[in-house]
Amino acid sequence: MGEVGREIIDAPNREDIWAAAVQVMGEVQARRWIKTAHSKLDGKSPTRCIEEDPMRIYDLVALERANG
Repeated sequence: MGEVGREIIDAPNREDIWAAAVQVMGEVQARRWIKTAHSKLDGKSPTRCIEEDPMRIYDLVALERANG
């Protein structure tokens, strides 16, 4: 029997993160944001961290939305 009651959630990929960033910030600001070092990423840019921890970057996009 398969795993019952467990939901399998895939981590967002680079395109998912980009689409979310554009939706929240607009394309011009998203281009700046994705290349700029961020204190919550230990001074690295989201572009440098996307492969190692995509969910962390996706969460930062949500934080940008909350901070408006």
